[in-house]
Amino acid sequence: MANLVKLKILGIVFFLILLVVSYALFDSESNGNLRFKEWHPDSTLYIGDFMKSEPFFRWDGFDARIATHILIRKSENGIPYAYAAIDRFNSWYNEDNHSPHLLNHEAYHANITSIGVKILNEKIRNDNLSYSEALNERDRVVQIIIPKQKEYDRITNHSINQSLQHYWEYKVDSTLNHVVELDNIDKFSGATAYFPKQPEIFIQKDTFMLFKVFQLEKYEMKFRFITKYDHYVDTTNYENDFVKFLASLNFRDISSHKTNYDGMLMVETHCTDTVYNRRFHDRIIYDNTHEYQLTVFHPLSPDGDSIYNMLATRFFESFALKDMTAFWKQEYQEHKPMEIRNVTVPKAEKGDFKTFTSLPYSDCSITYHQPLTVDNEIIIPFKSERHEFIDIDEVLVIINNDKIFSQKVDSINQIVHLNSDEFEKPVNKIQFGYIAKSDSINDTFHLYSSVIQEYQTSNKHYHP
Repeated sequence: MANLVKLKILGIVFFLILLVVSYALFDSESNGNLRFKEWHPDSTLYIGDFMKSEPFFRWDGFDARIATHILIRKSENGIPYAYAAIDRFNSWYNEDNHSPHLLNHEAYHANITSIGVKILNEKIRNDNLSYSEALNERDRVVQIIIPKQKEYDRITNHSINQSLQHYWEYKVDSTLNHVVELDNIDKFSGATAYFPKQPEIFIQKDTFMLFKVFQLEKYEMKFRFITKYDHYVDTTNYENDFVKFLASLNFRDISSHKTNYDGMLMVETHCTDTVYNRRFHDRIIYDNTHEYQLTVFHPLSPDGDSIYNMLATRFFESFALKDMTAFWKQEYQEHKPMEIRNVTVPKAEKGDFKTFTSLPYSDCSITYHQPLTVDNEIIIPFKSERHEFIDIDEVLVIINNDKIFSQKVDSINQIVHLNSDEFEKPVNKIQFGYIAKSDSINDTFHLYSSVIQEYQTSNKHYHP
């Protein structure tokens, strides 16, 4: 009997030793991918990242808690580099009361830690800190971030106040992307607006329109900025026409205001979509050729409307028309386009080029920049939006319905270039675009193009 008891005791001791060794191995593994999950602002947080058991007593009433750290590693050249990490072994959630809102709230705790990482890495880079100095600096940064984490929880009430939650998400994203080069500018029109995250970019087109769209859906909101190329409207009745359009969609509580933006027509409207319980805000700016429309919509929220309205106003006021002259001149200097040649076409045959089947001045096929002068050259940058690069046969330019010039395609962002002496009048009409390959479209020899009706030159030798 005594031996049996000894064997049982030995078995229990062996099991405990095995358990301790296994935990030690498990814990050593925790320095790798199991315990610490490296976190970036675009990372995704999963329920499986909360590996700690929920505490039996939760005096604070929280339904989740995420543990985050700023860790430092040495790069291959020995320079320290900070990164954010989630401590999965110390992160837990309430299995009976978790939601996507709560998961998103915890993810932004990790994003706030990423702000600290950004601050620390800038300090390491600017002051050339050693590894030990970086560790000391990390302690200082952590003391800055901890109060921000607490403020985030307090103001959002741990995500219960959704409008303030969205405001903080916008605020954190804006801080993280402040020095990031977002692709949020139309390089042809120069139109731009501020987005806290990288927007989706796409082209909308049909027979009568060509829209360049920048769009971000986040924070239960949609931020949309559209450039409508070659969009000609009646500015006299524009405000009334747009209000009638909104009313035709059964929107309610429509208000509008017409003013100007740097000499251009600007119309701002606000309305309510009662079907989907959304509030719409639009600001439209028109420069006699292109139309720029900024739209924000968000859920109806009596408690949060002031927050959403503030974000909409920020978006509207971020609009700008940047001067892209230097950019396109540099593009022209660095990538000299193909030589352009004069095409001798008898007048009777010029009708073979089919143009403008739908609109008087444009096929809504290209995005383009206004003509620029480089030395003695006139350049017009443009891009085909209806055909792929490989489907374009040649580029054509027609001056004053008379002179025709041909240029081989050398880039999807094509740069037409002509000697300024070819413009014989003080005011000239320029039609420019491309012909697609005969095997790619049915309408062979159709010139997909746009027109600048009155391009002024300083031709001093013109005699009518």
